[in-house]
Amino acid sequence: MSRFRTNRLIRPLLVVVMVTAIWVPLSAQSSDERAEAEGLMRQANELLANETPRSRDDALAKFAAALTIWRRLGDEKQQAAALQKMADITYYRGDVRQSLEHSLMLLPITRRLGDRDLEGTVLANIGWTYDAVGEPRKGLEFLQQAHDLFVGSGQKQKVASVLNGIGTFNYYLGNIEIALENFNRSLAIRREVNDRRGEALVLINLGKSFDDGGEKQKAIEYYESALAITEELKDTRNKATVLNNLGSVQQDLGDFQKAFDLYQTSLRLRREIGDGFGEAASLNNLASLYRTLGDFDQALALMQEVRLKHNKSGSKREEAKSLGSIGAVYWAMNDRSSALDHYSKALELHQSIENNEGRAVLLRNIGLVHLESNDARTAIPYFQQSLELAETAGDAASVGDIVLLLARAFASLNENENAVAGFARAEEIQRKNNFLADLPETLFRSAQFDLKNGKNADSLKKMAEAHQILDDLRVTISAPGLRASFLAERHKFFDSYITQLVAQHRAEPGKGWDAIALKVSESARARSLLDSLGESHANIRSGIDPGLRTKETLLRQTINSKESQRIEAVRSGSVEGAAALERELTGLFREYRLIQAEIRRTSPNFAALTSPEPLDLPLIQASLDPDSVLLEYFVGTENSFLFLITDKELSIFQIPKQQIVDDLARRALGAVKARGTDVKIETLRQRNERIARADRDAITYLNRLGDVLLKPVAARLEKKRLLIVSSGILQYLPFGALMNPASGAGASRKHLIETNEVVSLPSASIIPLLRRKPAETSPSRNLIAVFADPVFSNDDPRVSSNEDSKKDETALAVMNAPKLISPRLRSDFSRLRFTRTEAEAIATLTPDSDVFLAMDFAANVEAATGDNLRRSRYIHLATHGVVNSDFPELSGIVLSLFDQSGRPRDGFLRLHDVYNLQIAADLVVLSACETGLGKDIKGEGIVGLTRGFMYAGAPRVMASLWRVEDRATADLMRRFYQRMFREGLAPAAALRDAQVSMLKERSTRQPFFWAGFTLQGEWRPIPN
Repeated sequence: MSRFRTNRLIRPLLVVVMVTAIWVPLSAQSSDERAEAEGLMRQANELLANETPRSRDDALAKFAAALTIWRRLGDEKQQAAALQKMADITYYRGDVRQSLEHSLMLLPITRRLGDRDLEGTVLANIGWTYDAVGEPRKGLEFLQQAHDLFVGSGQKQKVASVLNGIGTFNYYLGNIEIALENFNRSLAIRREVNDRRGEALVLINLGKSFDDGGEKQKAIEYYESALAITEELKDTRNKATVLNNLGSVQQDLGDFQKAFDLYQTSLRLRREIGDGFGEAASLNNLASLYRTLGDFDQALALMQEVRLKHNKSGSKREEAKSLGSIGAVYWAMNDRSSALDHYSKALELHQSIENNEGRAVLLRNIGLVHLESNDARTAIPYFQQSLELAETAGDAASVGDIVLLLARAFASLNENENAVAGFARAEEIQRKNNFLADLPETLFRSAQFDLKNGKNADSLKKMAEAHQILDDLRVTISAPGLRASFLAERHKFFDSYITQLVAQHRAEPGKGWDAIALKVSESARARSLLDSLGESHANIRSGIDPGLRTKETLLRQTINSKESQRIEAVRSGSVEGAAALERELTGLFREYRLIQAEIRRTSPNFAALTSPEPLDLPLIQASLDPDSVLLEYFVGTENSFLFLITDKELSIFQIPKQQIVDDLARRALGAVKARGTDVKIETLRQRNERIARADRDAITYLNRLGDVLLKPVAARLEKKRLLIVSSGILQYLPFGALMNPASGAGASRKHLIETNEVVSLPSASIIPLLRRKPAETSPSRNLIAVFADPVFSNDDPRVSSNEDSKKDETALAVMNAPKLISPRLRSDFSRLRFTRTEAEAIATLTPDSDVFLAMDFAANVEAATGDNLRRSRYIHLATHGVVNSDFPELSGIVLSLFDQSGRPRDGFLRLHDVYNLQIAADLVVLSACETGLGKDIKGEGIVGLTRGFMYAGAPRVMASLWRVEDRATADLMRRFYQRMFREGLAPAAALRDAQVSMLKERSTRQPFFWAGFTLQGEWRPIPN
């Protein structure tokens, strides 16, 4: 019930067949006008046959022009013909109030003409339109009048149409038995007179009735029967409705990918024919699915679009639905105030039009707001009213949902008998009707109740089943982003389950509960990365429709072009232009992700893949060596745990909850990064004082974090390589900078990097996949490819049109100007002069024949996607990085933005381009600002460049967590490569040695200078 989906009952608009007007002698002028009006009518009807939004609008204008002439000529029959067409067009494009005006003007004309058949048709259409504007009882009166007229004239087909309408109105008013009776009477007549189109309409309405009643398989049968008829008749409008309704059934059954595909097809068809109401219904259902899967930004954007359409249409029912849907998204985003505000407005509208279906949804949702606000007493009456309406409507899905909420309310009030009965009834309904999407929530809540009442075994059993169902549902979703958001939205399941498993392990040590807890922790993190690494060698684009590949490429090119335009708009100060382009990008990315999902869905190679499973304890231990210790952090809302895994043992330790950990981490990061923070108005003295305070604070908080995150295991880490699997804000924390509690006390404590090698991993389960090499790789041609010192500005002295002495004015202006725009919109980049020194230093460490060195204009996208990069064993990119948390795919590396003549070029190597690289590198070094950052998705981790290069084939990626000073970065890189190439150290050891050497020097001893770079992925030495 909380879904707010739109499974439409069909408005069987009656078609008026006009008789030819009787000819009477006219003046020459009248004759000319009549000919003109007839021509306009003919042209308008031809346009209507095209069934496109533009042709409908053009037809409407021509009918309106013809109507003006018919009125002047006093020809009421032709006025009626024009008005009826205008009423139809305005209704279907969503302007229902305008449609009502046309029909009300038409009704007295039909009565003056004495055409009872025409009058009945208009009465029926007025009835439908009154319903659309929120006056169903008034609409029902008009339908009843139409019914009586058609029965009197013996017009069975039109009687059937009106019966379908009467059934629909009664359905919305909660009179389900009357509705079904009218639907079945209508269906019998439709079949008697062989009205196939009308038969399809009634089948759709019967399908919805069974859908809401929980008889999903029966609903599918009715819908598929209707679909066959619409395809036979090439009835696009009603075919789109069937597909949308089928999508809703599949969503209830937990087949989210099938629902997604059906909604998208429905939306495309409705847009093609300009069905405004239908388009809004498909968008509404898509928004509901996005919300279910946890992608709230997409859901909210779609619902705002739907509401805008309904505002224009004047439909109270649809306006109320969209308000409720927006409220549901706000609720999912934990904005209770906005949710309650939208719910209340929607409920008021639904009550004004006596829409019991909508009332039931809103009463349920308002009750939930009170329940989650610890006010169960207030919530219960709302739930009870909602339950009564849902039971009257026979809506099994909603009944199961509301019964569960009532059980939760009773449980919170310790009314255990009512709670037990409620949990059992909700589970029974969902199992009986195969509502897999709803069942995990019921099992989870019931398990919590059992645990509270000492039934540990029952609780664990339910938790395990809920966990398995969620995993089964996850793999049905093709789009990786939606898979990730689906799990993120359900992270509470993992939090509670792991807490319970750890408690059981403490009660029964040695029974394997600790190993299960670890596997659940692994299943809750980086699953999309695990999936993508599993498919990275499968060449999923092989064997797909070439048209799909072309469409994907064109969309990617369009996105890149629009992003370049957006950056230029920001650079020129056009805020409105940038915002408009951002909206365009939202739509383009929506389409791009759909294409990617379609590629996966139709790829023979993808179909043959088995989704990689999280590793269990023996397999994780088999991937470790005796010198390495894996520390996996699970940070939960109420309980957090640290798993210590070696090749021979597993131990679990409790650490503080998320709020404490996050607060310390934020304070530590803020202090460490203070040197790179720009303050608008600050003297040199003030800056020095601020930084001195921050340096002291950094050590304080790094000490505290060391105690919180390392103290439980510190004694067991001596001389070990540490493999860190973290989550949330801890992913932004350089663990090497933490103070090691085992290294001493007070000022004698050392940074962790001084005592241990430190490597980061998104999850333990990806280790075997990182070690897997592609079956076929091109032979390496270069030892290393280095990109450095690109050209970012057309006033760079290196551009041939500029004088040698000319300064880099744009870069200087940007460096000196206040930050007027947000970092994600930053479009100007200062020249990184020390990257040249950095690149040249790296080049001196290897033979010339082994180095591909791209600097200046040569450091461009073409070179970065060419053979020299793909065949290099080491890739070093020394330039700016950009992070876009709104569109992670647009995060990337900035290369030369101009050619030698000063002409602009696309210099952005974006994340979605990186995913399409195929590299043979053993190590990628992203020596750029914030290249280790990205969008953090709960349970998934940071989605950014590091993962992109891992997908492209790199088992190790070194990247930065903050904007590191240019000179310090060059110095660190020189030391790193010196130790790796000349001293033969593995990358992890070389990075540690380089960082330790810098912290021992007075000028670079603060973590800001050396701790920003971290190594992620494989820690073992690179084979010769």
